[in-house]
Amino acid sequence: MDLATSNRSVCPNPSRRKKSTSPLLQAFIVQCGVFFFTAIVSFLIQYSFGWILPLYLFLLIHCSLSSIFIFLIRGEWWWCLIQFLFPVALAFGLYFQLPPWISFCSFSVLFVIFGSTLRTRVPYYPSSSVLPELLLKIIPNSDRDLCFLDVGSGFAGLLFGLSKLRSRWKLCGVEVAILPWMVSKLKIAICRQKNVSVKLQDYERLNFSDFDIVFAYLSPVVMSDVWSKAMAEMRPGSIFVSYEFSVLDQEPSFVFPVDCEGCSLYVWHI
Repeated sequence: MDLATSNRSVCPNPSRRKKSTSPLLQAFIVQCGVFFFTAIVSFLIQYSFGWILPLYLFLLIHCSLSSIFIFLIRGEWWWCLIQFLFPVALAFGLYFQLPPWISFCSFSVLFVIFGSTLRTRVPYYPSSSVLPELLLKIIPNSDRDLCFLDVGSGFAGLLFGLSKLRSRWKLCGVEVAILPWMVSKLKIAICRQKNVSVKLQDYERLNFSDFDIVFAYLSPVVMSDVWSKAMAEMRPGSIFVSYEFSVLDQEPSFVFPVDCEGCSLYVWHI
């Protein structure tokens, strides 16, 4: 189904990038290495000057150095934040002797929302409420029956927004985080949205040729991989859209600024 004039960028023999060292393993190594470094420095200060480094200062140095080191090795910004906050949260829990169930519940909630980030390298980004109307402005022949895919659909806010405007569209979402997927399924059941569906699986297991429009709001880390899959599978005349994050070295057909968010929609006509 042709949605627009073909303007396909050349992308011969797309291949996936080799996966780098696991961010979780990287974070663990940094935490351990910086801890031992800070402990050695603290011991040398005490041995040389007789001054015992206060716990809060030890913690501040450790957290700061961990975050700085992740930044220097070009880790994602959220890992810098995690490196700083994790030791603080651990010290807070030990100091106030919080019951174990509080830590377990906190970990469980965070894991079902953000646990997939460890594997996909894509944090949770809630999409803007203005996106449904903006998408209709950039999609030609939007009144026709189309099949729309939201890669990383989260809590399905975009899909439900589009369903109110285009009840004839087939709206599909794919999500790997457990809690957002469960909430989405519950919303679909309660609202009886027959044209909305969400699957709990990785987007790599889908065939993009089944969709007229593929929308992605993921992370700059994975955009090259998503682009390679889109170029390999999407049919001529279909549309690939990315919110906020463009694809390196791939000129979009056009860019649509989202003034209220300070971001842009990047659109490629396949």
